[in-house]
Amino acid sequence: PTFPNEKKKKVVILGSGWSAVSVINHLNPGQFDITVVSPRNYFLFTPILPSVTVGTVESRSIVEPIRKLIYKSHKGKNVQFFEAECKEVDAKNKSVWCRDESGIQGSVSDFKIDYDILVVAVGA
Repeated sequence: PTFPNEKKKKVVILGSGWSAVSVINHLNPGQFDITVVSPRNYFLFTPILPSVTVGTVESRSIVEPIRKLIYKSHKGKNVQFFEAECKEVDAKNKSVWCRDESGIQGSVSDFKIDYDILVVAVGA
């Protein structure tokens, strides 16, 4: 339970694969402010990937937008997604430096995110 004066911990999750999605689904957005950072804005269902290569399944059937997965599990509450690449982790100051990797970039491409808890789930 959270108390009215208790500050929510900031959780930064690096990645959008199996581990990251599992962590996202198990975190309570009422207790944490969650930020997901990944250069890919989708989740790839890898067990069926061989079926795509032989043509029995279409590629669009094995990818799911990460924002859609976040919305399904948290209804968009206290969860942010950045299509970016983590360039540096500053463990001493509890921050990560990221670079915007989206197709639509603004005037600032490098940015910093502070965290209380860091989950590194970048995959293989």
